[in-house]
Amino acid sequence: MSKDKSDNEYLIEDLEFQIKAMKESMVDIGTENRILKEIIKLNDLESEIGGICLISDEEKICIRGIEYLAKLFDSGDFTKDDAQTYDILHKNLRMIRGLSSDQKQKKIKPQSKAELLSIVNAKK
Repeated sequence: MSKDKSDNEYLIEDLEFQIKAMKESMVDIGTENRILKEIIKLNDLESEIGGICLISDEEKICIRGIEYLAKLFDSGDFTKDDAQTYDILHKNLRMIRGLSSDQKQKKIKPQSKAELLSIVNAKK
């Protein structure tokens, strides 16, 4: 057998190179796709683009779970566990969509060191 590569070896190397290039291209296209979906969402263009799903699998799961629980509520089969599940799904959906999960959280005004010391001294 000669030291030169056979035609099959050259073909295999060429195919491996093409596969590697295609994988890199797929990563680039996936990144571009995510960026374009975000641009569509940020500019409220979903209604103008038909047939394209712009929500993640996690968001779909939350929506379907909430819809299922709504049917249970309408039929009267809603339990305390279902209410807890609804709370979890609702909070997760708000987090996925980038909305605040804690609306009840009060904003705390920063206090000066003198004010804090006066509070501590007043309690003694």
